[in-house]
Amino acid sequence: SIVAIKQTTKVENPSRSTVMSAKSRKRKAKNPLSVARNSNDFFDTLWHKKSGLGFALFVQYYGQQPLGVVTLEDKKSISQTSNIPMTDTCQRSKGMSRAAKRRRRKKEGVKPQQINDDPQCQAKSETVPSSVACKNNLLLDQLEKYPQHERLKEFCTALSKPLPISFRLRDVKQYGSDEQQYTDDLEILKKNLETFKDYARPITSSIYQGTLDKASLSRATFGEKRLKDLLVTASSQGILARQEIGSMLPIFGLVAEKLLRLNAFAIDMCASPGSKTLQLVEKVGLKGKVWANDIHPKRLEALKEALERSGVPLKNRIVLKNCDASNFPASMPRPHVVLADVPCSGDGTIRKDFSILPKWSPRTARYLHALQIKILWRSLELVRVGGVVSYSTCSLNPIENEAVVQAVLLKAMERLADEKSPSPLELCNFPNLDKIKLRPGVSEWKVLDYSVQGEDDEIVWTDISRDSDNVPEDWDSTLFPSPDVKELSLERCRRLFPQDNDTGGFFVAFIKKTADF
Repeated sequence: SIVAIKQTTKVENPSRSTVMSAKSRKRKAKNPLSVARNSNDFFDTLWHKKSGLGFALFVQYYGQQPLGVVTLEDKKSISQTSNIPMTDTCQRSKGMSRAAKRRRRKKEGVKPQQINDDPQCQAKSETVPSSVACKNNLLLDQLEKYPQHERLKEFCTALSKPLPISFRLRDVKQYGSDEQQYTDDLEILKKNLETFKDYARPITSSIYQGTLDKASLSRATFGEKRLKDLLVTASSQGILARQEIGSMLPIFGLVAEKLLRLNAFAIDMCASPGSKTLQLVEKVGLKGKVWANDIHPKRLEALKEALERSGVPLKNRIVLKNCDASNFPASMPRPHVVLADVPCSGDGTIRKDFSILPKWSPRTARYLHALQIKILWRSLELVRVGGVVSYSTCSLNPIENEAVVQAVLLKAMERLADEKSPSPLELCNFPNLDKIKLRPGVSEWKVLDYSVQGEDDEIVWTDISRDSDNVPEDWDSTLFPSPDVKELSLERCRRLFPQDNDTGGFFVAFIKKTADF
């Protein structure tokens, strides 16, 4: 049972390879995301990951959220409280080393390639490449156990498949005197992409989405030509950028609403790995300026290398900063646009990062919530009057999204000297983007906590409301929907559901500063 595993793990003398070095622990302690995703107890964290607890928590948490958070279809009623026995989620092979699994297969006479030939696995993964077919199948296993959450089927099925490649064609107007050369190269690229139309199709005039994931890209061939080689070459020429569709949304939205213009000054508060930074550089033009900030020096160095590899003529248009985004120093002149793509739980990226689900917990979002508010608030302080802040996460958890937007809107109104004065912040509409389906933000969400109880390790959920007596003292009231939430127009925020466009999950909101506060 899981209890036995948990107890055994605690009393065993761990090997040198399983214990983090003091240097590693110190580095993680400085990273809020690492702290949020890991318990203070190393063995509790290890048990959480190996037991399959994260998969169960994910399904049950989103299954209890109101419509609009991850799905709009209501097939089954949502239970208020769930008791989830975890004894059967820890299968015998889970937590075994690769060598142990090989020995087990050899003993049982199972060939390695037969692991992914299981009919049940194939049915769940549909067209997923065999190399990654069953990575997230525990998510579907959990969903099958609890039919009351059947409305999550399309959502969980999409998340259980690897993420298709996506890329965009760069804006060649940034190249000045060399624009014609890049325009010619771009036309040649478009013709070559036609050759691979079965593997990569345009969904807008500049955005392409593949039918294969990154691991399977080498299979996309036409004669002796390979799509992978074409993408690598075009990327080094500066005419193509590999980027997730969700990650593209903030900049495309700002340009479509004419909130980001040529010659603008923009700050990217949490810039690494740099895909949005490069988008900013393209859109502000040769006379524009972008400051790219990241708190971690190593990530900043990786960002610098990514910028240099991009093939984009930077021409001193980017200034790198190494600051805490929540205390970013004031700048003169003030920026026209601030991008705040904040640290988050990242549950919208589980199609490409299979390490997130095993350690997923709703407590990660609660831990990061205060930091996200600080970064967004500082961004709003920095931007000039008439400017706009783009707030985004690669998560679908309302605690990290609408709750954060709500918090800064209410905080700004509290700063007003006259209650009748208009708010200094305005939540802007997000434009309709051709062939990309986006969902409105929500004004209702549940703040849930859980405990693992009993000899069978049952998960017991508690639905905590703002006025209930069981709100922990260290929980901020900003976690909960405000009584005035309906007046904030949170439906102007946008959610990207993985099942709608075969993408990851994403959230974005534009906030315009109409007056100083």
